[in-house]
Amino acid sequence: MCFLGKLEVLHLPKLERLRWEGWMCPNAPLSFGVVPCLKELYLLCGATVYFKGFKLSEVLRDIRVHNLTLNCASLFSQLWLQPEGKQLCPAFSYLRKLSLLDIYVEFDLLWTLVFLEAAPSVEIFDVEIWEHPCAMTPEARGRTFGERTKPDWKMSEFSNGKEWLLKEVQITGFSPMDQQMTFIRAVMQRASNLRTLVLKDHAPCEECEEIGALPRSERLPAAELFPKDKEEQDMVVKQLGIRNLIRLFEQKDGL
Repeated sequence: MCFLGKLEVLHLPKLERLRWEGWMCPNAPLSFGVVPCLKELYLLCGATVYFKGFKLSEVLRDIRVHNLTLNCASLFSQLWLQPEGKQLCPAFSYLRKLSLLDIYVEFDLLWTLVFLEAAPSVEIFDVEIWEHPCAMTPEARGRTFGERTKPDWKMSEFSNGKEWLLKEVQITGFSPMDQQMTFIRAVMQRASNLRTLVLKDHAPCEECEEIGALPRSERLPAAELFPKDKEEQDMVVKQLGIRNLIRLFEQKDGL
């Protein structure tokens, strides 16, 4: 956690992994010079409502990252990445694994398809859905971040036309809500190479348990919670029309 205006990585020829967590500056946090071995990049933004966002394509344009993780925990006010489409293609051309973490539970997921369209070489797509009341009270959150704004990424405006190599999709915080089911069906229609779909429950949170609160998604009607038994799991499989896929439901107890 720091208040650097910007980190300029000028010459680190042996750097392989970089984790940049919780920056507070209002601008793009990174620029890269000579980093030929950089293959893994993790970005988490801690910006507030005053943050205007930046173009990810500009940060990644001089590197060849294979594993990219974007933590969206700061989506209290707006997406900290400016909407892009084709501009992401060169930067994403080497990606093999893409992870989008801590996406607010009330957001639909179709906007994330823009990333997959820009990165047809991605083989593993990891999505984590999350909201924890323990993180901040509604009153404090409103004073600090203002109103939530949904991501404004228009999938209809961008189609790369290339075949996706996507083989595995993992969704943590899954529940058979319409928006999640619609997202999975959209991926399955576009990813002919998809072989594995992993649907996982929310991870337990000690802080939420201590204050007697649960994430909003765990307070939904029973029909919209994570499938609790094989009958409900089979129903989800039937609704998705899954064929020739490895189906794996992972619950909190590891079953």
